[in-house]
Amino acid sequence: MKHVLLKDKFFVFTLDIPKAETSFKNTDEVIEYLKSKVEAHPTSSFIAVFDHLNHIKAQNGEIDSQCDDRFRAAPFHCGQ
Repeated sequence: MKHVLLKDKFFVFTLDIPKAETSFKNTDEVIEYLKSKVEAHPTSSFIAVFDHLNHIKAQNGEIDSQCDDRFRAAPFHCGQ
């Protein structure tokens, strides 16, 4: 897991998992799994799923040709 401090105050954690090392078939399955973990945690709260791809499309932004629905969302939460 990689840890980054964004704007000197926001902790961001990322983890890259190769497709061969997971049983999830698509982004929706990953999001539902992570959402269930956040909701099950006693001190965290689910906030939202941000659909980044559709947000960029709505802004008429440029989208890399390699991006598609697999890259559309990320779950956000707060807690300890």
